[in-house]
Amino acid sequence: MTVLYGGFGATGYWSKGASVHGIVIFNMTPGPAARVAACFIFLQALAQYLVNLNVWTHNLLVLLSRRGTPAEGESWAEWLAATAFVAAYSAVIAVAVPFFCTLVGLVTSVTYLTCAYTLPAWFALKLLRNSLGSVERVWLTALIPLSIALSAVGFAASIKTYITERSGGEGM
Repeated sequence: MTVLYGGFGATGYWSKGASVHGIVIFNMTPGPAARVAACFIFLQALAQYLVNLNVWTHNLLVLLSRRGTPAEGESWAEWLAATAFVAAYSAVIAVAVPFFCTLVGLVTSVTYLTCAYTLPAWFALKLLRNSLGSVERVWLTALIPLSIALSAVGFAASIKTYITERSGGEGM
């Protein structure tokens, strides 16, 4: 997914040049290419949010369950009510919190790479050092500072975007 986004972004910025301000797709002239790009972004966002919605709904049903059993056997009405609640709550938060998208980017830049790459690599090196091959050890050792550096770049970009948006400009 990163390569796909990077490719779309690089192609967009390459084709539009310095005239691009903000997100590439918002600077595209209306036409078939803009529709295809918007369709891909919509499908990706839909799939991503449906997965998150399912997880949050399941977690809510487990928390509200009066039985000590998992919420796998909940009725369709309970799932519908919980899903509607989670979707409505998410929509209200997204609209009510100023600079929500930028704040989500800020939190994600700090937590996602750390949880997905830095910590697992560090734990693997600490716990499995003797059973890892030399190539694996080198890759894991290189992954830790790389993921921290990329997280720092994302954090700095999020802060810059927040400052720009706060002062009335358009973010990155």
